[in-house]
Amino acid sequence: MVLIAASPVSAAGQAKVTGQQAKQTVHKLPAVIDEMRQHPGSHTDVELQTDRWRVQVWSKQGSLLAEVFIAADRGDVLEQYTGYKAAWGMARGRPGAFGHDATALWVWLPLVGLFLLPFLPRGRPRLRHIDLAAVAGLSVSIAFFNRGEIELSTPLLYPPMLWLLGRMLWRGFRGSPLRKPDTSLLSGRLLLLGTVFLIGFRIAFIAANGNVIDVGDASVVGARLLADGKPVYNHFPERIVRGDTYGPVTYELYAPFAALLGGTTENHNEVPAKVAAIIFDLLAMALLTGAAYRLRGPPLALLTAWFWVTCPFTLYVAMCSANDALPAALIALALLASTLAAGRGALARGGTVMLTALSKMVGLVLIPLFSRVRGSGGRGALIGYTAGALLMAALILTPFVSDLPAVWERTLGYQDGRGAPFSAWGLYPIPELLRQLWMGGVVAFAASLAFFPRSGEARTVPRVAALAAAVLIAAELSAVYWFYTYIVWFLPAIALAVLPDWTLRVDEPVRQEAAAAQ
Repeated sequence: MVLIAASPVSAAGQAKVTGQQAKQTVHKLPAVIDEMRQHPGSHTDVELQTDRWRVQVWSKQGSLLAEVFIAADRGDVLEQYTGYKAAWGMARGRPGAFGHDATALWVWLPLVGLFLLPFLPRGRPRLRHIDLAAVAGLSVSIAFFNRGEIELSTPLLYPPMLWLLGRMLWRGFRGSPLRKPDTSLLSGRLLLLGTVFLIGFRIAFIAANGNVIDVGDASVVGARLLADGKPVYNHFPERIVRGDTYGPVTYELYAPFAALLGGTTENHNEVPAKVAAIIFDLLAMALLTGAAYRLRGPPLALLTAWFWVTCPFTLYVAMCSANDALPAALIALALLASTLAAGRGALARGGTVMLTALSKMVGLVLIPLFSRVRGSGGRGALIGYTAGALLMAALILTPFVSDLPAVWERTLGYQDGRGAPFSAWGLYPIPELLRQLWMGGVVAFAASLAFFPRSGEARTVPRVAALAAAVLIAAELSAVYWFYTYIVWFLPAIALAVLPDWTLRVDEPVRQEAAAAQ
């Protein structure tokens, strides 16, 4: 069966090659022949675009087997994709498809250098240096993804992720063995000036060069539906019908941007999505810096601000106008709440962790961990934590109370069954039972964090941050559909777990002034 469609603009192009001829060309391609032989009963759709024919071969079950583009004037094969590259356009390696110039080498490599610069070892590298190098090392995987080489990008994701998982577990349960922190290569003055400059650069760069992927658009669409008093889940427009896969908090916090900046369900929402991405990026950095300041004062605050503003993955998220800086900001807020005194701290921790969980459902794994931190108190603090979580859940879910089954089905239900070649589970024929066992282990690990480490004195903020990073990474590694914007979810936790191993270098004039004052 052949379906041929031509748009009014395309018809004016007066293609010399007919749709039937384009179809015949495609059916002679060896890769397409193999797909059709493996899937009897497949059918072909042909559509005339501006100057080319798009030919798609579908299985009886509705899976896209092949997509081929044929020049409308000469009949040449312009592009051909089979297998997962037919179904996943984002696996084809289109330059600038995500974040425009954020992934250009002239942007990415200098950021990696700046990211590592203050923390470079003066002598032999130690494990803490490798921890930060592992974060930067995720760049290798995304480089191959940008080239469409998924067979390399996916396996190369796992060495740094597994290193970080193991190291965060070690830090969480054993703590840092350092008696004296390292001294940064850059002084506080240089870090401050550089951070201010880079903040201005990234705001201007995002505004001028960023793009808006479907994630940002969907967040604004859901916010617009919510602001208009309409159902959100299972009611998205056809153009982005699966955009309702995020937690209620995402749509609620995007609502002001949709209301003030002209968010719509009809068209692509570039302005509100970009502005929201910038605000949530800056908010994540501010909350992370605030948590660091509460923990160790200005030195750690400056180091964490530098960590965030130079990390290329945080820029990548903002340049895509994705919503992933929002859960990162909420995780930073939960860590900030963990620095507060027992009474109000317990209530704040419960509320902020529930906010995180209801923005991206992966945050559910953090709820047991944050129930106890050092100095949080006993049973009364646990009651306060539970009350804060329940009150926040009630507040967030009230607008969706008549639609709670749809919230579950369209978020966790959809994500759990979503396939993609960007994880080992989706790229390789790994038995589903193994993934289910890993997921069961993640759930058991997350639940155990309510009790281990047992000693309240061992549950310092850096160690809680390390365990938060570990359980988030473990949860991400269980997903079939995984993407690089998810990296920022665990970055605030890694920053507060690792960066206390450093202190600032003091400039000589400042040191002399301090000595004179003494």
